[in-house]
Amino acid sequence: MLYPPARIGNRSRYTAAWLIIGFLLFQVSFTAQKISMLFEFTTEDTWTTMWRAVSGRWVSTDDPTAPSPPRVITQLADYLDFPKIYLDQGEMYDYEAEVALKIRPFQDEHQPVPGFSVFEIRPEELPEVAHPRDYAGGLLLRYRGPFAFVAAIADARTRRLYVLRMTVQGLKVLKKADIPIELNTWYRLRAICYLDQIVLYWNGQPVVRTRERRLTGGRIGLLTIGTSRVYFDDFRVRTERIRMVTPDTSAP
Repeated sequence: MLYPPARIGNRSRYTAAWLIIGFLLFQVSFTAQKISMLFEFTTEDTWTTMWRAVSGRWVSTDDPTAPSPPRVITQLADYLDFPKIYLDQGEMYDYEAEVALKIRPFQDEHQPVPGFSVFEIRPEELPEVAHPRDYAGGLLLRYRGPFAFVAAIADARTRRLYVLRMTVQGLKVLKKADIPIELNTWYRLRAICYLDQIVLYWNGQPVVRTRERRLTGGRIGLLTIGTSRVYFDDFRVRTERIRMVTPDTSAP
């Protein structure tokens, strides 16, 4: 059907106007998001309604040494992968997240047998053969699916802090740094994510700075590695007043 030129022009203007409005609303849905939360995991009914487990069995348990006693959150299933749980508050882009964590021994060991992390295992070695026990956990920084996430993980075996990216092509270590870490000791891991920047702090000290351009947003949460037994407490996240990381707080 043919329309007069004036009607065609009006339709074009209306369509353009709605496209602009839709784009602005899309932008506001992200930029207006302001969140400031603290989870002490005191009782399960205070956190289970706001968190969603992707894999593993996540529960509250007692630990009188916790930063906010008496309860912490931990993952109990033996899982040869990355047990994950995320805060079900939508995707986040520019934010600061922090958690207290303690990697537990399996028996009376004081420190894991030195060796490679599961992230650095040689192709001819199976992780469960090379190291039947894992000692790693941390923050899930940008989660979009089982094969699309970025994470910050502390490994007590290698005494390193890693930034990892998982894609359908596999796992890639984006950056790593040596850190002081012992079993059965509480530490604080903090991450600042701004645009494509990721800066990690270990007990208040900046240790890792890198860029990740493939996944610049996603859900945030916690994860462990394989059979690791990790306690988490005092999970904090805020999206207000997040700015570019200044040089005086930058990591190597």
